[in-house]
Amino acid sequence: LLRNKLVSTARKSISKNASLSQLYGNMQEAYNQMQTPLVYQPPPGV
Repeated sequence: LLRNKLVSTARKSISKNASLSQLYGNMQEAYNQMQTPLVYQPPPGV
């Protein structure tokens, strides 16, 4: 499930013709978001 999110993020970046550095940054950001404890993430719509 987590890997699918990384793959989708990578595909989005590639579809936007992002450079390798931008792709790496996007992957890091997505990974950091997944590693963030849910406690610190407010529920959607609140």
